[in-house]
Amino acid sequence: MVMKILIDRHFIAALAESGVTLTYEELVAICWRARELKSIAGEKQHAIAQQKLEDRLSQLQNDPRS
Repeated sequence: MVMKILIDRHFIAALAESGVTLTYEELVAICWRARELKSIAGEKQHAIAQQKLEDRLSQLQNDPRS
């Protein structure tokens, strides 16, 4: 399986400066975990935004001026 790995250039620079050596497998594992965390963060942001919209809708429905 061929996989394209995209890594932030700052991350690569930090690794190079630190002298840390990673195997290809370790680097792939880090990239997959970063992707998972990004996905989880996106889902949480979506849930928060959805809750805010529902709260605002509830406020508007309960507004006596309506």
